[in-house]
Amino acid sequence: MAYKYTTGSIHTGDIIFEDDSGHEHGAATYIDFGYDSITLRPASEETLICASGSVTLGVDAIGVDFRVYSATTNEGILYDASEDELGLLLTTKLKFHDIGGGEEIYASSNGHLEVNAGTTLDMTAPTVDINASTSVTIDTDTLVISSANADDPVVRIKNTANDETGARLQFIKDKGAAGAANDVAGVIEFIADDASQDQVAFAKITALVKVHTNGQEGGELAFEVASHDGEIVPGLILADGDAEDEIDVSIGSGTASITTVAGNLTATSGVSLSEGASLDISTPLLPTTDHTATGLTAQMLAGGEIAALETVCIHTTTGEVVISDADAASTMPVIGIAPAAISDTNTGTILLQGFIRDDTWNWTLGGILYADNTTAGGMTQTAPSGTGDLVQVVGVALSADVVYFNPSLTLIEVA
Repeated sequence: MAYKYTTGSIHTGDIIFEDDSGHEHGAATYIDFGYDSITLRPASEETLICASGSVTLGVDAIGVDFRVYSATTNEGILYDASEDELGLLLTTKLKFHDIGGGEEIYASSNGHLEVNAGTTLDMTAPTVDINASTSVTIDTDTLVISSANADDPVVRIKNTANDETGARLQFIKDKGAAGAANDVAGVIEFIADDASQDQVAFAKITALVKVHTNGQEGGELAFEVASHDGEIVPGLILADGDAEDEIDVSIGSGTASITTVAGNLTATSGVSLSEGASLDISTPLLPTTDHTATGLTAQMLAGGEIAALETVCIHTTTGEVVISDADAASTMPVIGIAPAAISDTNTGTILLQGFIRDDTWNWTLGGILYADNTTAGGMTQTAPSGTGDLVQVVGVALSADVVYFNPSLTLIEVA
């Protein structure tokens, strides 16, 4: 029904609008004039106010408050001109698409704002900035971060505190009950396409509870990879030991697995071999590079200048290594050979047993090598024969320039 301001009667402080027939529609609509406000007030719930054109409230730079009441006490809409704020009061909801639908924004309580959608909440912008002074909580089963760009997406966890601490990434298992051995604390999986474009887990890191006893808690961290048939098996396991501060490490999977150490391997307590096991020096029987030494070595302090490829003995007074000489008992027996030169008072590498090559050698293949009695620090394939000389076998020639060095501690003195 359209309304015209055709007739009207003015009551005290009020204007009543009637319809075209001169009758009030349901009940009167009033305009209340106050000292500094005008209130448009329906006399009943059925009263409608319609405008065919624009509606302007207030004056620019002065403003006017605007209030829409709700069927629920104290709810509705308020525009406060003095604050330049349009408010949805209490739990009044801002709906999208339709009334009663699930797409809405509202304050469920003071300080708590909710943004809801029936199926999808989509935010699109070059940059989305979320600032939370305490925490951000996401309750969901799956969180996907996707990018079609090369080397993306990148996840950065950044700490800007000017101190010695750093950022943390935590995986928390809180089952709401007592923990048990083998409970998984967290898993990181690395998944990619195979040749059939099947998504396959090629690697995984798993952290779990090994010992759950209160006061004796111990963990286990397993690094796993797909092994030949796509099956994930552990290749490196760090596990709680049976004593405080003890960590046991297992490397490899299966007796055919190979562990490669590119640099030096240091054992502070020792190396144990299981029954039937062996220590294999997997190098060519004949080294291919000049001055190559492979085998059992020790770091030893030099008691004098030692040239490369000179044999050494232990000084009977200082305990340092010095150049050997088979013509005197004080400079024997040979215990090793220096693959590289060692300066006096410096520590260097001594080959105690193994393979060594020098391209200037010209040994007879298969010939026995002795400590030399004429050249200090040398080796010879002629056994010393002078009176008082000491005969000591130090190795065997595998080729003209390769020696298997394995000095015997049996010495024979020439009478």
